[in-house]
Amino acid sequence: MKRKVITNMKKDEIIKLFDRLLCDELDIYSVAAVLSCSTRTVYRMKKKYIELGASGLVHSNKGKIPHNLIDAELKNKILDLYLSDNFKDSNFTHFQELINQMYNIDVSVSFIHSLLKSKLIYSNKAQRSTKKAFKKALKEFEKAKEKDNTVTIPIVPESIPKRVFSRRKRKANFGELIQMDASVHEWIKGTKWNLHIAIDDATGIITSAFFDKQETLFAYQTIMIDTINKYGIPQEVMTDRRSVFTNNKKHEHPALTQFGYSCSIIGTKITVTSIPQTKGKVERSFSTHQDRLITELKINGIETIEAANEYLVDYIKRHNDKFADSTNYTLNVFKSAKDFDLNVVFAKRYIRKTDQGGSFKFNKAHYLIVNDQGKSIGYRSGREIIVNITFDGKMYVTVEKTDHCVKVINADCKYSLGYTPKKTHPWKNSFSQYSENKNKQNNIKPLY
Repeated sequence: MKRKVITNMKKDEIIKLFDRLLCDELDIYSVAAVLSCSTRTVYRMKKKYIELGASGLVHSNKGKIPHNLIDAELKNKILDLYLSDNFKDSNFTHFQELINQMYNIDVSVSFIHSLLKSKLIYSNKAQRSTKKAFKKALKEFEKAKEKDNTVTIPIVPESIPKRVFSRRKRKANFGELIQMDASVHEWIKGTKWNLHIAIDDATGIITSAFFDKQETLFAYQTIMIDTINKYGIPQEVMTDRRSVFTNNKKHEHPALTQFGYSCSIIGTKITVTSIPQTKGKVERSFSTHQDRLITELKINGIETIEAANEYLVDYIKRHNDKFADSTNYTLNVFKSAKDFDLNVVFAKRYIRKTDQGGSFKFNKAHYLIVNDQGKSIGYRSGREIIVNITFDGKMYVTVEKTDHCVKVINADCKYSLGYTPKKTHPWKNSFSQYSENKNKQNNIKPLY
């Protein structure tokens, strides 16, 4: 066991101890036991006491200013930066990275922690017990300061967070499972957006991210296509039970959703769960982004969703470099997508029927089915067709596994709302009741 010299003994007591050692009243082992140090240390101190006297027992660094001491001016600058609007929402580690990058202030995270803690400032990621300890210490400090203005800010003991154990072993291979979810948050002051994220279960690599005003099918298609273009087709996707991914109607064989059908084409399995802990990697990831990304968007003056999506490209790259564990997997199991046209695979599909003229209605417009030469194809009335809207917004129809082009023949098809009779209309009440009411209004007495 490593031992240290007792430093709380008075200097005179230590001198008397070594005087008795020199007079052979005590042996080396007795002095080492009193000072709680090794015999080698006692021999070294004895030699210095003989050569230099009482000054030999004092450490040579006593009274000297440490070479790595941070001056008060820099401490005040760091405090002012953290309390400013740009950095007050960041945690201590992220704050240290930002000031090093932006202001070339090279200090450790532990120094940031001790400096802000000494001023009773806790991180926004602090545990509940830590916040309670800080608030309690602050109340005691305020009470003591009312009696004595010379009271200094107390040191608050740091709480030990409970360790969380994973209930599910992460996948072994890169691309074996992709977790997807969205988080609605006030990413810009006064504005709530939905951040959609796809993250690999084995490595923690964020494969794609996208901001949208709502949690939409388009956003999930965007991050899925981006993931496939960068890495390939994943084996499995895990999401929540949102209707984008699964048909929540109680049927024995529920129909596939738009996203589910697209994934079935490329061979990706969709697993849904209503338990957040099952896809804990993407859930915990949002906590990190709500802490770090908000601060960076504010510092860079980003206020539009288009600019935020552009910024995500660089942000995700830096995030993966810092947090992702690319060495955790042994095999890349992403499949190549060279045989698929993703623009068509992730098309929206709707079922319609042709009318007597061989055309069909879609989104308040009439369309005619034509061949490659632009001539009409005369399908009989009531023929079931599939209208496909590709990811880039183009339209084509499928009839018995054959694709055809379409041509707009009436873009301003307005549906008549019809005439709604009043409650007093004869068709809504019996004619006799209507006549009786009319007679009462005109003061006409019946003949019989």
